[in-house]
Amino acid sequence: MELKHYKDFFTVPATYRANMTREAINDTPETWMDFYPHATYIELLNTLFDESKSLWITGNFGTGKSNAALVTQKLFMDDAVRVEAWLEDKRDVIVNCDSLKRRLFEARQKGTLVIYDYNASGIAPHEEFLVRLEKGVLAALE
Repeated sequence: MELKHYKDFFTVPATYRANMTREAINDTPETWMDFYPHATYIELLNTLFDESKSLWITGNFGTGKSNAALVTQKLFMDDAVRVEAWLEDKRDVIVNCDSLKRRLFEARQKGTLVIYDYNASGIAPHEEFLVRLEKGVLAALE
C-alpha cells in the first residue's frame, strides 16, 4: 500500500498565509472560501446552533483557530451567494450539509451577531478584554 501525504489531499496556494488575520481574509471577497471544513469545525458550528451561546476556540499555535473564527464570521455575515457556493463546494466533506445550510441561514435570518477576538490572554473579565469585546461589538454593528 502506498503511503499518502498531505499533498495528496491539499494544495497550498501561492497566497497562503501562515497566520490568518482579519485583513488577510478580506484581501478578496473569496479568500475565506478555501477553508476546509474538517469534522471538528462542523462540530463547532453545530454547537453554535444547538446551544445558541458564545464559544471559545482554544488550541495550540498554528492549528487554524484564527482562520476558523474568521470563516465562522464570514458564514454568518458574508454575501449569501458566496456562502451557498462554499457549502456546495464542500458538500462532499460536510456531513448533513443540507441541514447545516438550513440551520445557518435560519440563524442569519434571525440576525445572529458574530464577534471575533484574538490573542486573548485568558477568559477573566479584565479591562483589556472588555475593551476589545466592546470594540468588536461596535465594529460588527457598523
